Amino acid sequence: MGWGLARADLHAIAILFARNAAERERVTREHLAFLARTPAVEVLSSLDLEGFPPFDYAHEHFGYRDRLSEPQIEGSGVEPTPGSGAPVKAGEFILGHVDESGELVPLPKPEILSRNGTFMAYRRLQEHVGAFRDFLRQHGGPTAEGQELIAAKLMGRWRSGAPLVLAPGKDDRALELITKRNNNFNYAQMDPQGYAVPLGAHIRR
Repeated sequence: MGWGLARADLHAIAILFARNAAERERVTREHLAFLARTPAVEVLSSLDLEGFPPFDYAHEHFGYRDRLSEPQIEGSGVEPTPGSGAPVKAGEFILGHVDESGELVPLPKPEILSRNGTFMAYRRLQEHVGAFRDFLRQHGGPTAEGQELIAAKLMGRWRSGAPLVLAPGKDDRALELITKRNNNFNYAQMDPQGYAVPLGAHIRR
């Protein structure tokens, strides 16, 4: 692993979130001031990122609606959307609780630091948004509609999150905003040959 992280020293990851540029600058200053007061802490890697507008709903850098298929935890009070499956046992995510197999996984020691904790995977990805847009212009033709259709065929969803299996001809934002049906479909029954959603689309994987 790069960035100086493949060492036996104790590691920690600090993630700073902010809803606007001013707040990001404020929390960054606060974090840097903390580091200045803590000389024993060495920064091995840092990454400064900005989100892509619009900011009124969750989406990733290619513009697709995000957080559509997140599993919900039993007992959290959050109900899964139609078609998303039943809530899963807390032990699948949180240490010290029963998992889907009915087992209670032993807690790492010391238990006071691990109970109700979880694990996090740290990935650092490089995404070529500009190259993706160039590909859409090259293969989708001169119109925005043609380019968006290519984007939808690659993902299996329109950028709003509406799946092609339910909205094959054009985007339908009402599926998510009104009916919450973005995950309520079945490929075997509704599109077994991949005429609406190509068999190689990301969503089928």
